[in-house]
Amino acid sequence: MNALVPPRCLGCASVLDGDARLCAICAEQLEDAPAPALWALAGPLKDIVYRAKYSHDVGAAVGLAGLFADGLARRPRVHADVVTYVPASARRAAVRGFDLPALMADAAAPVLGAACQALLRATRHDASLAASAERAARAGLVAGRFGVRRPVAGLTVVVIDDVTTTGATLTEACRVLTEAGATAVPLTLARTPDAGDTALAL
Repeated sequence: MNALVPPRCLGCASVLDGDARLCAICAEQLEDAPAPALWALAGPLKDIVYRAKYSHDVGAAVGLAGLFADGLARRPRVHADVVTYVPASARRAAVRGFDLPALMADAAAPVLGAACQALLRATRHDASLAASAERAARAGLVAGRFGVRRPVAGLTVVVIDDVTTTGATLTEACRVLTEAGATAVPLTLARTPDAGDTALAL
């Protein structure tokens, strides 16, 4: 199959050898970010994320999920009883045709040695905020956005999101799981450069 459709770099579309998702030049531009993110939202990664989220590029979304799993495999393993994700609203998922955090969680679950389950539900659709929006505005927008689908008491739940800016969305998702008795461990693909160091304090 690869002879007919050779694999291409997610960033620059150059032809790849082997199973890599990025060419050497694009891979070198990945910038590590403070936990719970793997990388900074910059360079080729930013372009790929924007294609997935705003151009509804399914190939980019699937590639990002694989890249996220690859990144987790190269880092110290996080304990998890179950892996879940921050769900998009039904409206947003329908527009995109996929839910990027769900794809990422599916890809990450085997690496973390746990099953992926949809533990959270989005209770409403909220308008998106600009990346420059202040933390208080974001926290107010997402308050009460999520509900827990099933009992989680006593479980360590890894909660996956795609991008964090202030951390308000991921923090709210972790909060409702914690209130339901779980230990919530946040993980995200990328962190915007203006995200504060305490953005994800639970």
